[in-house]
Amino acid sequence: MVRRLLKYVVPYKFRVISLLITAGLVSLFTLAEPATVGLLTNAIFYRTEGLSVDDLLGGTSFNPTAAEAILTIDNGNNWREEDRSRLETAFLTSSGEKPLAIGFSGGRATVRYRLPQGLEETVVLRSVLKQLDPTGKKIKIAGVVQPEHQGHNVFFPGVPTIFIIPILLIIIQAFRGLFTYGQTYLASSTGQKIIMNLRNEIYEHLQRLSVSFFEQKRTGHLMSRVTNDVGMVQNLFTNIMIDLVVDPLLIAFGLIYCFILNWRLSLLLLIILPMIAFPISRISRLMREVGKEIQQKAAETSAILQETLSAIRIVKAFAMEEHEIGKFRQQTKANYSASMTGARLQGVLSPIIELLAVIGLGVFVWIGGRDVLYGSMSPKDLMTFILVIAYVSNPVRRVSRLIGQAQHALASLERIFKLLDEIPEVQEKLNPLVLPRLNGEITFENVSFRYKGGTETLKGINLKVRAGEIIAIVGPSGAGKTTLVNLLPRFYDPNEGRVLVDGVDLRDVQLKSLRRQMGIVPQESVLFRGTVAENIAYGKPGAKMDEIIEAAKAANAHDFITGLVHGYDTVIGERGVTLSGGQRQRVAIARAILRDPRILILDEATSALDTASEALVQEALDRLMKGRTTFVIAHRLSTVQRADRIIVLEDGRITEDGTHDELMKLGGLYQRLYRQQFLREEEGR
Repeated sequence: MVRRLLKYVVPYKFRVISLLITAGLVSLFTLAEPATVGLLTNAIFYRTEGLSVDDLLGGTSFNPTAAEAILTIDNGNNWREEDRSRLETAFLTSSGEKPLAIGFSGGRATVRYRLPQGLEETVVLRSVLKQLDPTGKKIKIAGVVQPEHQGHNVFFPGVPTIFIIPILLIIIQAFRGLFTYGQTYLASSTGQKIIMNLRNEIYEHLQRLSVSFFEQKRTGHLMSRVTNDVGMVQNLFTNIMIDLVVDPLLIAFGLIYCFILNWRLSLLLLIILPMIAFPISRISRLMREVGKEIQQKAAETSAILQETLSAIRIVKAFAMEEHEIGKFRQQTKANYSASMTGARLQGVLSPIIELLAVIGLGVFVWIGGRDVLYGSMSPKDLMTFILVIAYVSNPVRRVSRLIGQAQHALASLERIFKLLDEIPEVQEKLNPLVLPRLNGEITFENVSFRYKGGTETLKGINLKVRAGEIIAIVGPSGAGKTTLVNLLPRFYDPNEGRVLVDGVDLRDVQLKSLRRQMGIVPQESVLFRGTVAENIAYGKPGAKMDEIIEAAKAANAHDFITGLVHGYDTVIGERGVTLSGGQRQRVAIARAILRDPRILILDEATSALDTASEALVQEALDRLMKGRTTFVIAHRLSTVQRADRIIVLEDGRITEDGTHDELMKLGGLYQRLYRQQFLREEEGR
């Protein structure tokens, strides 16, 4: 999955490289803060001057050139020659080296010495005094004379370091803030572009999937993919990614710096880190599974919400508000339970990591303090080491939290990729045939079809329709009428046999060139949120206003449109709810007229209308059907009788084929349907 995710990152590789460089600089300036504060130790205790780059990068806290210590005897006695060996032994024991020179002058002894790298001067001198005077009452240190600092790695010589450090901290923070802004901007812009492309790809993929896919999936689940799941992935790229890039770099640079300061303590750190990583790895796997469940519950919640709101009239008509409220509460409770499982795991993870981090810090202080006490590590290096660990521990804690969030995002990403892996059942050939202007001849050759997991809906259909012929399809519910016409625009492919248009197998043609020459007017016309003119021109983008008006006139829609508040520029509500059923049908017919299709499918186009609306719609349909190959699924007598032929479907087979008069004389299913349905209609007229 990571490799697949990289496909979306590669187009922005230069941005990502810039982000990594910027994040690296942020990490370096972040670690410069504890290094600078570490220098403060020497600045306070040793009154150092200038700014040593060697010290800043982890070098020794002492100048390797010789220094002088002045020891005095406070009880009035003088130093004697036999005390020289005592001084040499004390310095040898404390520092591992004998003094370079010893001079006596009454009660004053001047000792010139050079300390090995890594030893603290105060620790060595304290050890010398303890050996010379265990009581600590007689011999004192009158002063320490340090030689001048070497100048090749020292800036601002002669200026007390304690005055330089505040300015240095301000400069470091200023640069850190500048690069932090850069990394935030780069991460956000890169993440937003990746998410934009991912969201567009999901939507494009959904548009290319076959109709059968949407019949098997709940709309709310699909909406959850584009909203909830993409939202989680967006959080990964725009928020989590910044810390997931910066924090590991800060941890890595911090470990390198720790090795420079003290390799033995750093090895101990490498032992402790796996102890912290183990619970992270263990719990993060559990959180990924929980993340999948949380997203699934969120999708269920979206599905219930979408279904209920889209059918709110039915809910209220049957007084089922309390039932739907109870169902929604049950689902949100399940969503809450899944979310709390994730919260408990996240809540357990952070305290465990923090406890281990504090234990590790305690071990470092204990071991490092002992090294300082015995002179094998400088106080500055220990202070810097502890501060670096403190600076690194925060990223470690953040990473533990971010890993949990990243697992949720990866669970969402799995669901998204699963959707993108869906293969359309209806696919074009590699080089499909682009259809020219059709005549409209349709042929069904031994066509059989079954839905996934179902029984055969169509069985051995053989039918030839001449160009311009009007075919009415009747039959009982479930006979396969809608399925038959759905094969024409290739919403489905037959399991057996083939469908031809002008003698060409539909499987060989380009879908766009086929569907652009078809018009469909369903029982429930679907209009989009937008103006009336935009809805009429939906099938013909770029249509001129004169064309739109002519189509509306032909559909008997012009009069009611001009009566609207803003005429053709009136914005209609979602699914056209601000229009009546008859008005919506006439807008849909105007849309089909403007498209000028060669093949027309009318699926119960007038069955839901009242008598007055039906007369206007039927008149518009009569104009629309002229000169076009038309398939009409209808129960209304007026529409069926206008057909050139009537096809009777029963149990997925064509059982009767002929004109109205011929089928009435035949005395079969059509005659019974006519008497049961159409005769009542005639009597009611």
